[in-house]
Amino acid sequence: MEFNTYSSDLQILCKHEYEVKDLKAFCEERQLKLESHFSNVEGQEWYGKVFYEIPFCASMQREIQRFIQLKRVSEMMDALNKLILDRSKHLISSGAIDLDKYDGNNYELPRILLTASLDYAIDQYKPLLKEQQKTVNNLIKF
Repeated sequence: MEFNTYSSDLQILCKHEYEVKDLKAFCEERQLKLESHFSNVEGQEWYGKVFYEIPFCASMQREIQRFIQLKRVSEMMDALNKLILDRSKHLISSGAIDLDKYDGNNYELPRILLTASLDYAIDQYKPLLKEQQKTVNNLIKF
């Protein structure tokens, strides 16, 4: 996704269809007008491409980026919830837990399963690059 400002308008070039959906969701949620345009001026960077424009919203680029990143987190949460539940099922059926030691009316065993499953999930989701892990370590402090 690329951004450009023209006067007081924000112009957005979406490179993928999912970016268009995200942009439309952002505008719909905030009741903003989203206009579609085709660049037919030779020599323009976006020549021959469809771009979108939000009138009078030149300063909303960061807000759009935040919205999209939080939407991605929400999408990942669906997969994470499934991973945690599947891992908990695996752990409880592994034979490593004596179910008779736990009262079914409290959250003692579920907390244990959740903690072990979250620990497993960390390895599935952690960044692969050292620089990204530094960012994670920094964010943990907040």
